[in-house]
Amino acid sequence: MRIRLLAFVSFAAISFAALALSPAHAQHAAGGGHISGPNGGVVEDIGPFHAEVVARDGEIVVYLFDGKMRVADTAGAKARATIQASGKTATVDLAPAAPNVLKATGAFAAGKGAKMVIFLTMPGQKMVQGRFANPG
Repeated sequence: MRIRLLAFVSFAAISFAALALSPAHAQHAAGGGHISGPNGGVVEDIGPFHAEVVARDGEIVVYLFDGKMRVADTAGAKARATIQASGKTATVDLAPAAPNVLKATGAFAAGKGAKMVIFLTMPGQKMVQGRFANPG
């Protein structure tokens, strides 16, 4: 019985150490709960897609990826962002700008601390949404 308990405790300690030292866990912990994407933005799920949002005042760029982080074609996509920042709410339409990019520019705040909801409709699919917070 004592050997089984010792084996279990050892297994649990090794499992915890492996999790704590894994790159994904380290990246998630370092970013305050956010995972950074290849373009320096915050990555969250939008339906079956992963979206990386890079935002600053006056510009939002969304990089869209499939479930395996491969480029997802945005041709024909329709998207809208609702942004809350500096006590104001703005809604902007995002337009396809490159193979996996949706972009909006305008007079809106989207800097550090901004909260955004992205609504995405891909051709032939239902609308999906994702929530983002800009860590700045």
